[in-house]
Amino acid sequence: MKFFVSAIVVLLLVAIAYWLVLYSLCFHSQFSLTEKNLSVGQNGYIFRNYVESRWESEWRMRIRAVQTDDRSWTTGCELMKVASSRVFQWVHYYFSRQTSLANPNFNEVRNQSILDVFSYHEYMSSDGTTILQIPIEPLVGFLRHPLHVCFDDTGKYNVDKNYMLTMSSGQISQLLGKHAKSFLFDIGASLYYSGAGGASQSWFVEEYRNVGIIFDQIYSWELTVHHPQKIFEDLPFEVLVAMHYYNIGVNADHNSKYNPWRFIRKLSRRSDFVVVKLDIDNVAMEERLVHDLLNDSIALGLIDEFYWEHHTGGNPMQYRGWGRQSSNNIVQSYELFGRLRGHGIRAHSWV
Repeated sequence: MKFFVSAIVVLLLVAIAYWLVLYSLCFHSQFSLTEKNLSVGQNGYIFRNYVESRWESEWRMRIRAVQTDDRSWTTGCELMKVASSRVFQWVHYYFSRQTSLANPNFNEVRNQSILDVFSYHEYMSSDGTTILQIPIEPLVGFLRHPLHVCFDDTGKYNVDKNYMLTMSSGQISQLLGKHAKSFLFDIGASLYYSGAGGASQSWFVEEYRNVGIIFDQIYSWELTVHHPQKIFEDLPFEVLVAMHYYNIGVNADHNSKYNPWRFIRKLSRRSDFVVVKLDIDNVAMEERLVHDLLNDSIALGLIDEFYWEHHTGGNPMQYRGWGRQSSNNIVQSYELFGRLRGHGIRAHSWV
């Protein structure tokens, strides 16, 4: 009898251990799949992969040898000029795409030449039946407008933003659902119509309005002290009612109440469309914030589009407004933007 009872106890313990292991494996698998789960979308889309274009792959392998503090960035520009057909395809596709993005039925062009130039994020519906590929500008050159310096060094493209591919309203609806709330977190906001690299507040409001997105909430931080009237006088009414403007600096300490990722974790959900811009002209602080973000699995899973101007050496922008502000070089830029994109964030190199 004792042997029978002992055998039953052993069998029960083995069964419990088996189910605990099975549960652990299932939970881990589910978490790894749903870290960027957009399950509130119409089909429950899951971020699956970031796929770099052939052109981006070539630059990622070469950038360490190409990067230089040469004012003319001679070696890098030679490579860009060899790939001039890709450069002009990028510029042409940007403008042709922009005119169509507000159409909710907009469909991306997919052909081999497009995939040769543009990288993309790939999403899969939770039932596995649909694959959605959304292109993004490639990480090539010194991560600015592809015509700048190498094709035109007059300054015309110094702060030109017409190279970054945003998502369309239809793509956002397909991924997140038609009733997704939209947030803009502008870190280094300046004023509505002015900023060191050109106005960012008005650019984001107008750029996303053009693709059918009206921000429900806007959170802005700016260290330079401005009179409240100066901050708010130029805001259109629909922006004013959405605006939360903090005329203070941010803090990269993970638990600081001034850390912007805390705001994102507190205020947004996976069902929201979240855009972040980071440009406070404090390289050390920006890099700390980016590294903190890369170690924050919750915030990583909430941000959809991320704009950041990373000031480094090895980049001709040192001679066109930046100066030398960092011991890092452009190799680190490629690594950090690549890691952000690998987590499912559409990371853009800002101006």
